[in-house]
Amino acid sequence: MKNLIVDYDLKNGYECATAFGVSAIALGCGFRLTGGHLVTMDAYIEESNVPLEDYTQRYRYETAKIHTDAMGYKSAKFLVEYFRLKDVVNIEVGYSPHDVGDVISRNIGEKLDFVFIDAGHFPEQLIKDLQAVIPFLADQYVIALHDCYPNLITPEVEQFLKDSFGKNVDVVISWPHGYNMGVIINKQKPMV
Repeated sequence: MKNLIVDYDLKNGYECATAFGVSAIALGCGFRLTGGHLVTMDAYIEESNVPLEDYTQRYRYETAKIHTDAMGYKSAKFLVEYFRLKDVVNIEVGYSPHDVGDVISRNIGEKLDFVFIDAGHFPEQLIKDLQAVIPFLADQYVIALHDCYPNLITPEVEQFLKDSFGKNVDVVISWPHGYNMGVIINKQKPMV
């Protein structure tokens, strides 16, 4: 992930679902080298008492609890400080797609040239997560999607990706090249 940021000289990133902060640290180390910035957002629902089914189907944003006491949140904060990335990585607590616009607007002054989505691994949520960031994308960007297993990339998701990002979108990069990472790239690598 760090190399992706550096290779494409990316400056403004958003990550959906950092969990314990490992991916945010890898991305942050890349953004530190490019002079860029990352905002990472997670709801930390894994440690809450809200069953995933309730969150994904019935849980309402208006009643959402902020989970800053979660071990994942504390781990991410610790790692950002430990790796001296406080000026590069901002950690936010929020829900996608509801909080995406506010979080991005509050933390990133420019359009996004990088997005990493590692949130709800089911088709409907992936579409919602992508719809939430599309208005904030720069003309050229890199989007990485984690855990692109066959159950995630359904015909509906494939159609959404083609409609939103073009007909020649190659989403799944299988192991050993990307361990089921999906990458959408419409940005050219800078000439060295």
